[in-house]
Amino acid sequence: MQLISKTYKSFISNRLAEISGLVFLGLAFLTFGVLFSYSSLDPSFNNITDQEAQNILGFTGAKIADLLIQILGSSSYILMLFFLTWSYRLIIFKKLPYFIINLFSSIASLLIIGLIFLTYEVQILHGFLSLEIFNNLIDISVNLIFLFKKSFTNLSLALTIIVSNKESSLLKLLRILVIGNLI
Repeated sequence: MQLISKTYKSFISNRLAEISGLVFLGLAFLTFGVLFSYSSLDPSFNNITDQEAQNILGFTGAKIADLLIQILGSSSYILMLFFLTWSYRLIIFKKLPYFIINLFSSIASLLIIGLIFLTYEVQILHGFLSLEIFNNLIDISVNLIFLFKKSFTNLSLALTIIVSNKESSLLKLLRILVIGNLI
């Protein structure tokens, strides 16, 4: 004997998926708003001041934006893209398969994109890229197209080609620790 019918369970699970999608959509908009209105002069973990926060969400938004900028740097703007894609999949398809894998791969990709932004000195100020940054992004795109066209299978060679122009000692150490001294 069933207490709840299958159609009612399906209805409830679909509504929960849609609500979760709307939550992720709200997080995407809040993330963009908090980062767009970020100011290094706002009161935060690194800046103690008596002035009011200029962030959209006030003092809490200033702390969240400072934390995101300190941890992820300019790649924190990409965080909202993950929230948008998850909300799309939950609202339209009513499921998000392999959520744990999506979560860990998004964290890893944010860190990798952050390293690429550090390497090419990409700065995103209030959601906009400067003209000099477009040249760096074009260089990255050309390098990636070259890599995929030649179908390299060795990840260490790919990192060497992408990072060959401005490789810091931190990236050398990371490449040696993570990939091994294969180059």
